[in-house]
Amino acid sequence: MLVVRLVFQTAGLLALLTALFFVPAGTIHAWPAWAYLGLFTVLSIVVSGWFLHADPKLLERRLALGERGEQERTQRILQALGAPAFFGIFVVAGLEWRWMPAHMPAWVVLTGDALVVIGLFVCFLVFGANSFASSIVEISKEQRVITTGPYALVRHPMYTGGLVFIAGTPLALGSVWAEACFVPLFVLIVLRMLHEERFLSEKLPGYSEYMQKTRWRLVPGVW
Repeated sequence: MLVVRLVFQTAGLLALLTALFFVPAGTIHAWPAWAYLGLFTVLSIVVSGWFLHADPKLLERRLALGERGEQERTQRILQALGAPAFFGIFVVAGLEWRWMPAHMPAWVVLTGDALVVIGLFVCFLVFGANSFASSIVEISKEQRVITTGPYALVRHPMYTGGLVFIAGTPLALGSVWAEACFVPLFVLIVLRMLHEERFLSEKLPGYSEYMQKTRWRLVPGVW
């Protein structure tokens, strides 16, 4: 059942993130982490609930593809490198909370929370515009090039939202040092994106023309 699978996946991820932060932190008294986890939980429930009603096939496809994993060797390697870098954010933030008592001001933490919300909202818009927005690089049946919504501005709006989310996560956890994890993640996401563009140009009719029409990849007017 789709709802059960969503609940187990979300609960499992939250349990993992909780352990990755609080075990290194050596304490449960870290309000930025609880605020972040609470915010992430609420947003996950809202987004999942919305698409359970509006587009359950989108959630079904993302769960099925995510459970099956990447089929392209290059993407499997990038994913294997990216996961430790992302989860490392929580470990580093936990260690910083333990060893550096001069924590970030609340306004910086709240700025991080705001970036998390913005990043996930961009992803929400992507899901609304593209029912085939996949968790892996693959061409699905009946898939077509999407040129509306955020795709009218940049070719990879989901990566844009994801990068904003990732950049905000260390700040939301009250960590300066964990921002260092953003650098390898940014590089890996760019490599994934460039490989994905080559794949889609070869496999998805009309994508090459879309690339010529939509110049920017991540940020309009920048790149």
